[in-house]
Amino acid sequence: MTDLPAHELPDDDAVSLTVSGRWAHFRNIEGTLHRTYRMFPRTTIAGFLAAIVGRGRDEYYDIFQPDRTRISVTLDDYDGTYRMSRLHLGTRNSSDEKELTLSETDDPAAKALTETVGGLPNTKAIYGNRQRPVIHMVRNPTYTIDVIFDRDDDRASAFREDLVKHLSNETSIYTPYLGTAECLAHISYNGEKPVQRLTDDAPVIESALPLSAVNPAESGSFTVEKHPYNMVRVANGRRLDGTISIGFNADESLVATESCGFDVGGDRTVAFY
Repeated sequence: MTDLPAHELPDDDAVSLTVSGRWAHFRNIEGTLHRTYRMFPRTTIAGFLAAIVGRGRDEYYDIFQPDRTRISVTLDDYDGTYRMSRLHLGTRNSSDEKELTLSETDDPAAKALTETVGGLPNTKAIYGNRQRPVIHMVRNPTYTIDVIFDRDDDRASAFREDLVKHLSNETSIYTPYLGTAECLAHISYNGEKPVQRLTDDAPVIESALPLSAVNPAESGSFTVEKHPYNMVRVANGRRLDGTISIGFNADESLVATESCGFDVGGDRTVAFY
């Protein structure tokens, strides 16, 4: 588990952007597929930024290792979480008999589709498995994201350069979305912001703050979430490399127990992790 905020940063300038949308769904890895985090997780931010510059699914994890990149995320506003049902059409072609739960069909169109995709291995398989699960969604969220890359590292520096170019030109290689593809995102580029470390031993933090550094007595009420922290590439894809518990409040700032605050652009105090 990773619970410590950054006290040193690899650069003095942050790439800053504000991201908003009508809906967001960040799948909670500790629950069912249908629960969501309220706060934008660090690993999802990494994928979000990689989509802007056109990096593939398993091609950017090295850039977002903690020694190369630090991220701050602030929940500026949202209208709460809502539950809604959505129609899902399963498209998985599985050889596991237990995953194929519906009976065969005499529908010629369905049989033709099955032949097109190479057939299903189980004669009792369903052709078109429709479900309507209840999904937890974040409504009208707005997040401010500040990212600091190590410009002395060639890979991180090249990624940063591509990201700034796309943000400045309001372009994106892949469509940016908030967690799932139907939750389209709007991006406002705030520019490259100077970052200065604060010496205050109990700074007031506007962003998400690692839980170990939150002073609960001084901060009042806040929300706690345990997020995936980092991903690493392995032979068959990727694996989770650590988690982080964070505290945040969309309406009030948090008070930290240690000197982990950074001034961004002269108008916000945040914590990086």
